Amino acid sequence: PPTWYIDADGDSYGAFYTTLRQCAQPDGYADNRDDCNDKDPARGPGGTWYRDADRDGYGDVTDPCGQGCQLVAGCVLDATDCDDGDYDQNPGATWFHDEDEDGVGVGPSPIATGCLVDTTKRARLPGDCDDASPSEADPFCVGDGVADIVLTADIDGSGATGTVTVTCDGQATPVAFDAGDAGTASSIDIPGPVATGADCTLDLTGITGTATFELEACGEPLVTTTVGSAATEAVDVRCNGCNDIYALNVDPNLRVVTNATSCLYPQ
Repeated sequence: PPTWYIDADGDSYGAFYTTLRQCAQPDGYADNRDDCNDKDPARGPGGTWYRDADRDGYGDVTDPCGQGCQLVAGCVLDATDCDDGDYDQNPGATWFHDEDEDGVGVGPSPIATGCLVDTTKRARLPGDCDDASPSEADPFCVGDGVADIVLTADIDGSGATGTVTVTCDGQATPVAFDAGDAGTASSIDIPGPVATGADCTLDLTGITGTATFELEACGEPLVTTTVGSAATEAVDVRCNGCNDIYALNVDPNLRVVTNATSCLYPQ
């Protein structure tokens, strides 16, 4: 009798690891062992790969880039993308109402799914704190919202005098301290970079005495340094905190280095 191969995903291609020998074809078995992945009906030797230029997991049906079991870099088996040049536009997209159009909508339930022709007052991300105020897009700090840099100085009993200079993308903000600040901790908000990021430096060369300075953005500490330990600290500020492709609020266009626990997942 012939050998039959297990076909767990029902795609007519079998796998080698479970076989039966009998005259009639049993249910759930195929007459070949050609499957690439017996848990995925799309992964067969006849599968076609399609270009996924925007890396959203959906490919362009007009741009095939290979066929068969071999993975093709930059390509996927799903060819249902609406616009392969727009990460947000795909059949799996969920959209939330965004009255103030700050890029973060209100939730928890989406008001539309899939590809939209008109995205006015629509956002891919939920979680807006105040949908009537574009500046209140926390807690996710995404899109074009502004994230203030906060400099906190913890000055010990011996005091510290002089000027700390915080420079973000070429814009310098001097912050002066004097002996009267001894024994205190104070925070200064510095209008900072947009959420797409900025390169900052914390320059302590103008300070004498003893103090510890901490720079933070988006509620996360970026760097802590003490006078005498380093003259200048470089800081890479990127305020979108989520870098998990399976989260709702991931943005592949932002280079993430802080606040990595801010990912939002479907309930």
